[in-house]
Amino acid sequence: MIGVTQVSNMMKFAANPAFREYERRLIAIHRLIREGNGDSTEADTIRDEMERYSNDLTREEELRLNELSADLYMLANDEIPAAGWEKYSPEKLRSDLQNSYE
Repeated sequence: MIGVTQVSNMMKFAANPAFREYERRLIAIHRLIREGNGDSTEADTIRDEMERYSNDLTREEELRLNELSADLYMLANDEIPAAGWEKYSPEKLRSDLQNSYE
């Protein structure tokens, strides 16, 4: 269930037309990447448009869009892990997660 704070944040981001346009193009570029067309002329055009909109984003909006991009990569099984992730074996990760909840 979505809480009041989450709805408030969604409305805040949606209030910026540049955010909505960038978000729409970000989703489109990820679709092209999944289809194997990430290096196409269409993808380059979308990237150029995204760059123009990026000038009108706040730092908070940039972070939110970066999170969306990471989620889209994860859903496509192309997630790029953070640096240092490779040091975690499944056992170490399980242990660290369990310890964080104790």
